Amino acid sequence: MMLIVMPLVVSIVWTTRHLFAPLPLLGWGVIVFLGLIALAYTLILSAQNASTGSTVGKRLLGIRTLRAESLKTGDFGDAYARGFSYFLGVLGFGIAPIIMATRVVKGGENEFWPHKAGNTMVIDVRKGKDPLKHETQFFPLYPEEWDGNSGHAAIGSIYPPVAPQWSPAFTPPKEAQQLSAPRITSTDFFDIRKKNRKKENWKAAGQGVFTLLATFGSITAVAVAATALNPEMPKPRDEHEVLASSLGEKLPIAGYDGQGFPGYKNAPDWIKEVTAESKVFATIDQVFTLNDRELQVLSAADGKLIKSISINDSVEVSAQTYYSGEPGIYWSVGDTAYGWSESLGQHDPFSATIPAGAEPYATGSELLFAGKSDMPDQYKAWRFTEKGFIEIPVPKGYIPAAFKGENLVSYNHAGEVKITSKESNISAYPLRSPKDSLPFAGIVSAGNDRVVALWSPYPDSNAGNTPVTVAFYNSDDGYLLSYIETTLERINTYSNLSWGPDGSTAMYAGYLFDVESGRATTDLLAQQVEPISVIGEGVLGENSLGSVYVTPSEVLSISGTTPLLANSDLAVVRTHANVIEKYSK
Repeated sequence: MMLIVMPLVVSIVWTTRHLFAPLPLLGWGVIVFLGLIALAYTLILSAQNASTGSTVGKRLLGIRTLRAESLKTGDFGDAYARGFSYFLGVLGFGIAPIIMATRVVKGGENEFWPHKAGNTMVIDVRKGKDPLKHETQFFPLYPEEWDGNSGHAAIGSIYPPVAPQWSPAFTPPKEAQQLSAPRITSTDFFDIRKKNRKKENWKAAGQGVFTLLATFGSITAVAVAATALNPEMPKPRDEHEVLASSLGEKLPIAGYDGQGFPGYKNAPDWIKEVTAESKVFATIDQVFTLNDRELQVLSAADGKLIKSISINDSVEVSAQTYYSGEPGIYWSVGDTAYGWSESLGQHDPFSATIPAGAEPYATGSELLFAGKSDMPDQYKAWRFTEKGFIEIPVPKGYIPAAFKGENLVSYNHAGEVKITSKESNISAYPLRSPKDSLPFAGIVSAGNDRVVALWSPYPDSNAGNTPVTVAFYNSDDGYLLSYIETTLERINTYSNLSWGPDGSTAMYAGYLFDVESGRATTDLLAQQVEPISVIGEGVLGENSLGSVYVTPSEVLSISGTTPLLANSDLAVVRTHANVIEKYSK
């Protein structure tokens, strides 16, 4: 019974936990391996039944399986045929073992259809004698002593007496027919025995082959049925698609002992204390600390002060950006914008009055200032430089999205993209649907030479389970780089696309993307991480461990530390004690 109950319980638990979960199909290697295990198991059981009439289980139950007519052990073919019949009963939801068990309890000797198929009988050796264990018995020499009483007289006469010849009851003895030759010779005897043995051998071989083929066929049928009933693992439609299910695997968690930053040296190269109110930005070359009255620029290499800039009023907006391809910092006080980059050296930061209606947008590595025009369906765009705010023409009906070098990338609500300069249009193209001519659902963002768009079969739907495809394109020509299908619920929950400071990564809809390939690399929600911001090659977030830093390969526990920059060469962090620390590999 346990042979049936235990696998049944395990299968129910497994089915409950993995119901409708896509799993790999059973390959031929797995099927052959299962078949070899089943073959070895059945051969061992059949050999035990053929030699002793019992297996380990039968010994525990106190029963033995013998030939019905001779009460002796059967041959290997009969044992295998009986075992296969029993195996069919096991496949029938354990019906055969249950009925067998009830019949064994009711009576000592039982014949069930598997045993009838093998011409065998089940004997309970706990009751009565074991036919294979013969007891030594003694028989007296003379028949008159067989009744156990050897003290009676010898036989004196036979009753009734033989009738004499003169009696009517006399019957003459029959004369035996004289044989001219023996009825059967020794040669005939051996020929018949050889013929019968050959017949039995062919019969046993046929039973074995039939049982073997039937066993393999049954196992193969079970494996094929399991494969057919099991949901097939989804496959990408093409080389551009990333399956969301392929990102659901849990990443390993790397511990953190509170010293340094995981993966870097334990001792910092330099440290710098800041106030709790300070905002801190880090690039590969500089670290910026900004409070209400002072901006300090530190060297990322050694932590030395490069420039200290006094600020006369409270800073309203501050962000890391690029000026002429060089990393710098932007901040605003009232309607005045300020900027500084390393090329200025000890010179004061440049400044300019922010145009009316202009708002800064983090579109990739460089800030874009955009606003609505007084004309209908018309936008304005500006670039903030050392020369002030320079207006960039925006095509009518298009929305400014990002800068690409000296040019502007814009798009319209139909999914068409234009790249323009101050003088003319450079290129224009419609975005191509990633699959099955999906309707266009909007553009999320543009930057770092990429355009991110949404596609959905139901673009006007508000249902959370509406399928939405996130696609990354090359902004030069609209070439599709990669796409992933998700749900509207994830889009609405994590609707802001965040670009990494160095432009190598981006975060959207709870996924971490590699900007160069456009491919989603990590499902942050599958790691049970609440994302906060993109830092270097990973995402800063929180989960049950506290603060974590998630990369495509692992989850780093960093409680007590907030990374500002992390790449293959260095890491700049800010501790909860408001200390800036720089670590190298």
